Amino acid sequence: MALVLLLDQFPRHRWRGQVKAFSGDSQALSLSIKAEEQGWIQDEPERAKRQFWLMPRLHSEQLDVHTHALLLFERWTDPRTFGLAQHYWQLISTHGHFPHRDGAGAKTYSSN
Repeated sequence: MALVLLLDQFPRHRWRGQVKAFSGDSQALSLSIKAEEQGWIQDEPERAKRQFWLMPRLHSEQLDVHTHALLLFERWTDPRTFGLAQHYWQLISTHGHFPHRDGAGAKTYSSN
């Protein structure tokens, strides 16, 4: 989980507003998917830790990732975080990406 946090959060804060802010997304997403496949998310008793395992899915710009993640966020997180997941799903389904990333040149990482 530490590596997920490092890859998902550190670049976002360190390079906010730059394309490098999204540089860890694909690796963090892969680890999040592996955590689900291995049962690590389901076995985690603390809700906050489950949320951090799932966070890379919120940052993905792939609609299928968001669609699958909605069920996970509903089951394993709090209502506020689930509401955020629904909002992000709506943005991706409407625009195909996060419009607020346009200024950062983030299309480079839009395959996440």
